[in-house]
Amino acid sequence: FETVQIKEYKTKLVTRATDTMIYASYGGNLDLEKYEHVAVYYKGEEVGMSAIEPGDIISVSTDMDGENADIIISREYIDGKITKSRTNSRGVKFYSMQSGEYAADKTYTSAASANTYGIEKIDIGTEGRFYLTAYGKIANYERITVADDGEEVTGELYPRKNDMLYGY
Repeated sequence: FETVQIKEYKTKLVTRATDTMIYASYGGNLDLEKYEHVAVYYKGEEVGMSAIEPGDIISVSTDMDGENADIIISREYIDGKITKSRTNSRGVKFYSMQSGEYAADKTYTSAASANTYGIEKIDIGTEGRFYLTAYGKIANYERITVADDGEEVTGELYPRKNDMLYGY
């Protein structure tokens, strides 16, 4: 017999993590106590919960029985400026930069469209650091500007409107 396992991952932007709970500014908090087994991965290696940091983009999959959870941490990013955008026939938003074309994660675009938690939409001309999911989709960004003296200045990661909203 051959078995195919299909997993659906949900994206979350971590604001804080403990051994029993991951607080997320979008994508919903994750109560880890309800799972018998939680596996956390970073760069293909299994790591512990302590590896999860504020600002991480995580992709979470749970099994049908709700007993096991897999969490993949991503800290990958692309620096650039959006030069064009398009939406495909399935409603997936794509953004182009000099380095290539990137799909936007659906959880991020839903929150940005609803202006939830202060998440800003990405427009043509948006310049900054674009954080990617483990699967290469844009899930967050921070503005980057260059000061008069040539020093790079980074803005706040979005969303950071009010930390009280995120379980602090």
